[in-house]
Amino acid sequence: MRLETVNSSASVGILEKSEVDVEDKNTIETRIMAEMKELGVSECPQSVINHLIILEQHSNFNDDSRMVRDGFKNILLELKNQQIMTELSKEQIREGLLAAFIHDIGKSYLSEDPSCQLAVIKLF
Repeated sequence: MRLETVNSSASVGILEKSEVDVEDKNTIETRIMAEMKELGVSECPQSVINHLIILEQHSNFNDDSRMVRDGFKNILLELKNQQIMTELSKEQIREGLLAAFIHDIGKSYLSEDPSCQLAVIKLF
């Protein structure tokens, strides 16, 4: 799967992390790339990765997105266990997990310029 960018100017409030919580960019990029690979994304624009890194360093965005992704996974398991719905295909599950992981990225202003991204994150 190839992930492509779509411009969005919508933004929402993002909780800022303390400087103590800020991790090394390479550590964060490695973790994000591993998560994307696990979700079946073989190609991802560097601008999206850079944006996720900035969000990881300066907000709680990625933690919240991981909770949404994991919650989605748990809901699917429970629906299957309760025999409420038929099983989804692996592709449908993968797409749902990816959508949950990146669902808020546009709300924090996706830009090619990292300083613009950081300014919006800090503003809200």
